[in-house]
Amino acid sequence: MRKRIESVITKEDADLLPPPRLRHIKLKTTKNPAILRALGAIFRETGLRSKDLHAMSYAKVSHQPQGHAWHNDLGQNKPGGSAHMSWCRVGASMLLTDDFTGGHLWYKDNWDSTDLTPAVRNKFDLILHDSNQIHSISPSKGNRVALLFFI
Repeated sequence: MRKRIESVITKEDADLLPPPRLRHIKLKTTKNPAILRALGAIFRETGLRSKDLHAMSYAKVSHQPQGHAWHNDLGQNKPGGSAHMSWCRVGASMLLTDDFTGGHLWYKDNWDSTDLTPAVRNKFDLILHDSNQIHSISPSKGNRVALLFFI
C-alpha cells in the first residue's frame, strides 16, 4: 500500500506540534490535536482503529538533513535484517515545511531493485505505506521537518 492524503492538517495545527527531537510521542496517550487529526486520516484510509494501536506505536517530529538510507518500517535495512519494530503495521510521513531542497521520499519494490518511484507530495499531505515497504529519504538542504508515524 502506498497512499497520499492531501492537506491533512493546517499551519495552525502544525504550530501545535513540538519542535524536532528524538523523543517519541506515544499514540495511545497523545492529546495533541494535530497528531489526532492525522491519526483520524490514517484510520479512515487503513480501517485501523485506536484499539489497534500497539503500545509501542509512536509519532515524532524529525529533522534529518542527512536523509535516511533504504529501510522499511519494521526496522530492517537489508534483506533478512533484524526487524526491531516487528509490531509496526503502517508507516506515514507528512512534511511540515517547504523551505528546503532535496529530501525526497523514494520507494522501491524489493531490496535489489534499481527502479525507484518518488512519492509526490506537498506540505501537510500525508503519505502512508505498509511497514514492509522499502523506502529512503534523500539528503536535504534547508529546513526539512517531517511528522513521522509508526503504527
